[in-house]
Amino acid sequence: MKLFYTPSSCYARKVRVMARELGLTDRIEEVRTTLRNPDSDLLPYNPVGRVPTLEGDDGLILTESAIICRYLDTISDGCELIPETGPEHWRVMLLEGKAQGFMEGIAYWVRELRRPENERSPDFIKVERQRAERVLADFEHEMSQGAFDKGPDIAQISLACTLPLIDEFLADLKDWRSSCPKMAAWYEGFSKRSSMIATEPERG
Repeated sequence: MKLFYTPSSCYARKVRVMARELGLTDRIEEVRTTLRNPDSDLLPYNPVGRVPTLEGDDGLILTESAIICRYLDTISDGCELIPETGPEHWRVMLLEGKAQGFMEGIAYWVRELRRPENERSPDFIKVERQRAERVLADFEHEMSQGAFDKGPDIAQISLACTLPLIDEFLADLKDWRSSCPKMAAWYEGFSKRSSMIATEPERG
């Protein structure tokens, strides 16, 4: 298999962490690519030009992190990060839905801040800040109820790949650890997993 990624993409990191947790790295060639480039080696595989993009051994092309993660979970041997059926499946899917939405909102916010200051939308930033604050509070409550006592799973991976964006880019939320001590403690431990260390974003 071949996985196209960029080091700074939280969506691609989610898939790369998932692959490592599932023990699939020996079956996947990770191809670092470029975006917004008409000569990118990604475009023959994905005309949308986004990462992650996965080419399966049979030539199947999959895009979007949620789809790729589900596919990887189905082909792994003995490890399961997305429970297949029953209440546990829906519990993880509930958390994953919130974590994925959180990732998307944070990514949109960061993208907006990369625009020239006079072109940024204060209303858009306000909406995303409020969304982020609600989700952080919700996950802090979930953790107080033991939601992340088991693991890892896809929801935990999504959340763990999102929080670094706050630390690096969003000064408005820089004190999230003070208001979310349980989440901060969980993230401190999760970020030390070998899968997270191996996929730390390259900056600069």
